[in-house]
Amino acid sequence: MVDKNKNQIVNKTLAKRSLDNKIKKRKLGLTDKQFKKSVLKSYDIKKISGFKRSKLSHVINSESDSESDGDGDTGGINDDHSNFRVGATSIVLNSTFGGILEQAGDKDVFAFTVTTLGDISITSTANDFVIVGCLHDSNDAIVDEENHATTVNPDTGESVFTTNSTLSPGDYYLELYSMDDNIGDYTSNISFQEIVKTHVELNSITDDILELSGDEHVFSFDITEPGKTTIYVSESDGWETKGTLISPSDDLLAAYNGALHLNIDSGGSGDFIITRYITEPGTYCATVAATNENAENIPYTFHVDFEAGVKSGGDDHSDFFVGATPISNGETIAGEMVSSDDGDPDCFVFELTSNSDVSITIPEESVTNQALVNSSGEVIRMTGGDTIGEGDIFVTLGSGTYFIIVDRYDILDPNPNPYTLSLVIEESSGSNGGVILMGDLALNSTISDVSMTDQNMLRYKITITESGVLDVKTTGDADTYGILYDSDDNELDNDDDTDEFNFQIVQSVTPGDYWLNIELLDDGTGTFDLVATFLAS
Repeated sequence: MVDKNKNQIVNKTLAKRSLDNKIKKRKLGLTDKQFKKSVLKSYDIKKISGFKRSKLSHVINSESDSESDGDGDTGGINDDHSNFRVGATSIVLNSTFGGILEQAGDKDVFAFTVTTLGDISITSTANDFVIVGCLHDSNDAIVDEENHATTVNPDTGESVFTTNSTLSPGDYYLELYSMDDNIGDYTSNISFQEIVKTHVELNSITDDILELSGDEHVFSFDITEPGKTTIYVSESDGWETKGTLISPSDDLLAAYNGALHLNIDSGGSGDFIITRYITEPGTYCATVAATNENAENIPYTFHVDFEAGVKSGGDDHSDFFVGATPISNGETIAGEMVSSDDGDPDCFVFELTSNSDVSITIPEESVTNQALVNSSGEVIRMTGGDTIGEGDIFVTLGSGTYFIIVDRYDILDPNPNPYTLSLVIEESSGSNGGVILMGDLALNSTISDVSMTDQNMLRYKITITESGVLDVKTTGDADTYGILYDSDDNELDNDDDTDEFNFQIVQSVTPGDYWLNIELLDDGTGTFDLVATFLAS
């Protein structure tokens, strides 16, 4: 649960960070600009996904704020929507609504209820300010923060906030506010589509097709006695798939990404497989989706294999996300994978309340696989191998709930496999207040008069369809810093002052998606032109 006093915590953290930075600059004898460059070049900002709110203290308002009377009015200015959950404006699914941010720091809160499992899509548009938002569940946990995104059209100034999630039944709250302290009106749309489930029998196979890369199919099946259940995909014609296992009460139990597993073991296919011993009777669900972007008409065969029985050996940690062992910062927990017929996966859970650098390590001499999964079932990292240390995970994460899965590298190894798992969480060293997703950057094009502040990062997606050389650069008087990444978060190149104040990155590329991050090293606001050219090889 998010701390109710988070506003005070964030302010103290930012104040301490500012003081620490001043001390570091003084010791190093660096100017503000030189210091900022040193920070940016030592930090992998690409791994921050979605908009992060840690820099904007006015965004996180305490619900006990003494300046509010609880109905959303502040400073004598009428407020069309409450700033808090108390008095939040109720909205219905599949509707359009709007509002006005009357003053700097204003926040509009809306409430809605979901009665069945389904996909939600929320879009909010503003022309006079940069609109951002956040979706919370009834426990104040942020829902799929990595899916929150704001894009800005540099030509028109129009900003669009979007978030897309799969929601279970319950009450939810949407917060909308201004990122740049400007004010004005906005319009929003909320759409909801119930997820249709296909019921299948145990020990059956089902042929189907994912028509689009973003499609997700849901299968349900009945468990009436304890046994080993294996759900998996085959015959996907070379495409890579991912899947989840869902409990009768719609709780996420397990997740797997076949594409990421290929990075562990180049043998085998890119299809997912999940094996668990299920003891409680009920109707369970499995989801199937593709990991490939821009793919269409992906054929696959879905399997549900079941073998009655109970797992041999003991079980020191839950095999499922439900009942996962909590692990906190600085803690080391011992475990042992005993059962060899299913690998005996062990699950752990931890919470983050702000952007954090996270290290997950297995320091003992154990050969294991590790997976890091968010609360919506997306596998963020999946590492491992037959060499000690290959299973370590280092990543920057936003606030939310995360799960760690530890499994033996060789599931057919009959010997017990003891290990110790360590978690280290540090405040993110990033210097940005927010990430603005700017959408696609077209090849052989120029975007004129791009404006940004030194408190934010602009992030562009570049899609390459054939091999060649990509050349991206800025022109103008603003001092810019650029970093280019591939689709697997690997930094390909970075540049600062190739052309006086402007960065330029020239990189040989193959078909796939790439990400360009742009930072402003000047203090305040800067404007530049962004140029992308491509020459096929």
